[in-house]
Amino acid sequence: PMYNYFRYTFRSIGQDEEGERLGVFDDEPVEQYGDTLVTDLMELNQIEVVKEAPIVTNVWMTVTHHLYEAVRECQSMYVSGADGFNLDGDLFTDEDNVYYIERDLDLAAAYYIGEGQLKGDKNSGFLLYNLAEKIAPEFNQDTGGVSQVNKKILDVMNGIKSDIIDQGLCMASLSDGYLEFRSRVNSIIRTMTIPLVQKFIWHMFITKDSDFVELYGLSILPQIKVCDPSVYEYILEKVVFDDFSFETADDILRALQGSYSCMGITCNDVGELNGRQDGCSDDISATLRGYEITDQTLLPRIVFDRDILQIKVLATMGAWESALDLYAYGQNVVVGGSLNSLKDLVISKIDTLHLGDNFQGFAGKFDDVDEYINAALVGDDMFIDASNDQRIEGVGRMLQGLVTYLYALGELQNASANCGVDPLFNSLSSWDMGAAYLMGSIKANIDEYHSDDFGQTLFALANEMCDYFGTCVSSGKAHASESLVDDLNTGKELLKAKSCTELSLLLEEDITPTILVPLIQGMLHYAVENEELSSSSESGSLAAGDALSRAIIPVMNAIDSDKSMQIMTNMKFEKGGSKPVEDGAERVFADVAAMIDGLKVDCYEIGDHTSVVKSICEFQENSNGSENPSPGAGFVSLAGGDYISGTDVSNEAKIALDVKDMQSKDNIDAMRTVYKNGGNSLSSDDQPQSLATLSTTSFPRMSEDPMYNYFR
Repeated sequence: PMYNYFRYTFRSIGQDEEGERLGVFDDEPVEQYGDTLVTDLMELNQIEVVKEAPIVTNVWMTVTHHLYEAVRECQSMYVSGADGFNLDGDLFTDEDNVYYIERDLDLAAAYYIGEGQLKGDKNSGFLLYNLAEKIAPEFNQDTGGVSQVNKKILDVMNGIKSDIIDQGLCMASLSDGYLEFRSRVNSIIRTMTIPLVQKFIWHMFITKDSDFVELYGLSILPQIKVCDPSVYEYILEKVVFDDFSFETADDILRALQGSYSCMGITCNDVGELNGRQDGCSDDISATLRGYEITDQTLLPRIVFDRDILQIKVLATMGAWESALDLYAYGQNVVVGGSLNSLKDLVISKIDTLHLGDNFQGFAGKFDDVDEYINAALVGDDMFIDASNDQRIEGVGRMLQGLVTYLYALGELQNASANCGVDPLFNSLSSWDMGAAYLMGSIKANIDEYHSDDFGQTLFALANEMCDYFGTCVSSGKAHASESLVDDLNTGKELLKAKSCTELSLLLEEDITPTILVPLIQGMLHYAVENEELSSSSESGSLAAGDALSRAIIPVMNAIDSDKSMQIMTNMKFEKGGSKPVEDGAERVFADVAAMIDGLKVDCYEIGDHTSVVKSICEFQENSNGSENPSPGAGFVSLAGGDYISGTDVSNEAKIALDVKDMQSKDNIDAMRTVYKNGGNSLSSDDQPQSLATLSTTSFPRMSEDPMYNYFR
């Protein structure tokens, strides 16, 4: 996995930052990023930096490779048994497998320590062991004759031999052996990261050498990119593209320390440079985009979205086997000392979820979601002929759409059901976890560096879709996202006050419909995109539309099964099958519009798609499926039918579109033009009106209005 995180990062630097073609970094294939870095330093005649560069790039990654290979061979035995085919399809015996497991572990040790290294001696040796010994005294970690890093790494390596390999615990019947092997190897790699972080800090504050700072920054940034993208972008800019300046060192250190959990290390692991009191804290932020987590014990669980992001990164780089392993066994969520995986989450049915019957009755068991994700990761069943993009979108959108939706709503409903029941802490914990599933941990941890493109939850989906539907507010975020934050905070206060009836109403009438908005928008957006494609298309949008529709169709099925089945047929991903969205996107829009009241969603919250002539509200007005009375000629349906006008006020209501146009502008001149001139609305005497004329022509109309005169 680690090699692919580095490939992904340097591919991004090459393409996004330096304008190179995909897969190239500094004019060389991204696969050999280490050699490219060393060669670049040689061309710059950076002699001292060149002495260390191969160690922290090429050698470091070679050690991690052999550790992963040892894990992989152990997994071969776990999957196929003592004698059988390994993951490459080769027939291996028990003896063969054990030899190769131990061989790769030995190779990792050889590349880590190297020839000529004496125990605990910083004056002998040339590789990573020596690097750790040299930097340890600067962080007071050389007690006992051997650095803490080297002692831990060699203790774990020797423990793997004695406790797992020699005991034959990689056998298929002893699955815990593989998981323990995997866990211990991950701990070695985390520990190997510590000297890189220490050297980065040391060079920032002691040598202040920008070339060394850049080298060590690039040696750790890939691990941060796939976990905390805003901190990655900030440090990349400060140490690579802006040339490091000592004046920014304290700020960079604080940002780095906030991302230690991304690398699986702690403040204590790194230590303090020469006793610096830097105030390092291992606490994961309890603030999720304006919502404060009350139950601090939940913080290790809220980083589930890091697993989603890393699965997508691995899949993007073609490392499907590693992506499947991460999905099955997890990487970032540690609860009670054990890893929790997304698979654990997916197959754990929430009994109190009132939508459970809808989903099970419509789509089978919750296990079907796991089967869908596995099929996409393996390239089987409906994904057997799918492109890589389609498999990536199938996995990502299923986890983002259906999984986070179900479990967010389930936790919120659990909290509501337990409202007023002591201890209050239990219901607050459920409410917090529901908020966490909706928002995720990946956010802009540094104000000017945004991470919405990397978010993996419904909150991020809403912010992605608001551009297409004109539902972004002045902050650039979706109106649905900001409404959710407000409602979740309100809900927490209602829980504390034991105002259970109000809480239940808030959840049913406001939060649940708002959660549905990005799912509906996502499905509609992909209906628009996919109607232009053939069933043989390689576009990932075909699978994205299918995955998101699976989250919303079961809910719609309870309202109108015929229309829901029609939507399902149009959105279904079937490579080489019938044409995608065969009835056209407008048919999907019309079917959704007919059920929008049943979903308790205001049609205006969905907005107007940039590529569809009519809005959901306009489709709704033409629909005969609304539970509200259809307005007659000249009448207008407002608020999804909550108000039916007795006269034609359609032109006046369009003043809302002027506000929408103003909010979409990013400069005052453009906003002023819309404000002054309008362009969407007519007054009652059929004259053009604008937001400005509501005021500039007010006196003749309002001169006898009490409130107007109070304001005058």
